[in-house]
Amino acid sequence: MISFHEAAKQVDRALVINPKQAYLLDLFKKSGVDAPRINDDHIRIYIPRKDWGVFRDDRFSKKIQFEDYDKWEREFLDHPNAVTAHDIRENQESYIYRCDFFELKELIDIKPDDGSCYIRSLCEPFDVEMELDFKKAENWLKHFNLFPYAQVHASGHLCYDEIKEVIETVQPRTVIPIHTEHPDVFKNIHDNVIIAEKNQQLLL
Repeated sequence: MISFHEAAKQVDRALVINPKQAYLLDLFKKSGVDAPRINDDHIRIYIPRKDWGVFRDDRFSKKIQFEDYDKWEREFLDHPNAVTAHDIRENQESYIYRCDFFELKELIDIKPDDGSCYIRSLCEPFDVEMELDFKKAENWLKHFNLFPYAQVHASGHLCYDEIKEVIETVQPRTVIPIHTEHPDVFKNIHDNVIIAEKNQQLLL
């Protein structure tokens, strides 16, 4: 998110995030964590249509409009940085819209302009389920003329130096590598490394 937020600032656009991300950023603020703030000039909070689809429809009372959303979402509905699909559709050059696989359906209402660029910032699929989702996502992108797209590998895993930094910061008594293809490498970082064998039980 920080990378896309920085990119948005450089091109003078607003990064559009979902309510869950806004909620997390709000928690970060309360915890003193250095992260973008939801009142930033280059952040917008996307309010999706819910079941009733009546948000910002003046024919309905605010009470009815808000009841379509979970309680934790309601605090963002009146936020000055809240935007809807209509806002983005009418002023697309002002936004970078962030959406995951499950939010691609929002493009139905946003109707991205021809020539818009989609950046897929994920790891490449490595199992059957991910390949099926990947194919579905490509079909959505083709439908909205966002194909071909740009692929930027982002696995979410720490690199060696980052793992080393975490271990040096936390200073655990014991390190037990689990999700790795090279558990022996951890012996270069820590003096007490247990490499678990298949079906081995470890008492923590």
